[in-house]
Amino acid sequence: VTASAGYAFTDDSYQLHQNNTALRLSLTVPLFDGGRSGLAARAKAAEAEGVAAREEQARRGVALEVTALLETAKEARATVAWAGRSADHAREVVNLTRYRYEQGLAAQREVLDAVADREAAETLLERARVTLLTARSDLYRACGLGQEKFLEELGQ
Repeated sequence: VTASAGYAFTDDSYQLHQNNTALRLSLTVPLFDGGRSGLAARAKAAEAEGVAAREEQARRGVALEVTALLETAKEARATVAWAGRSADHAREVVNLTRYRYEQGLAAQREVLDAVADREAAETLLERARVTLLTARSDLYRACGLGQEKFLEELGQ
């Protein structure tokens, strides 16, 4: 919007109007801008919708990752419990086999086999514990708790 005003005086006695006053008001409305304004507004709205969709997709991805990591941690905990029972059983078998050997009821080979089985069971137990710690660490990371919180919990 623009406005302007003016006044003019002409010193001519033969002229009908010697004093001329003018007032002008101008209004510019972009009626025919080729739809650029509407197109720009729609582009911004589409961009905002895209950002919102990406945000929702990221939220769902994080929720899915946390759920998967939680299930992995549960499975690892169950594996540790099973491997612990298996290692306990293998230790008991070694003790019984040694007792039987001392009584002359078992061969040295049976004791060696029982010890090998115990070592395998204890190795499996340690691997299960490492898997559980890794799963818990990944879960803490995914939840945004960080390694410090994980190590603090581990120290207790």
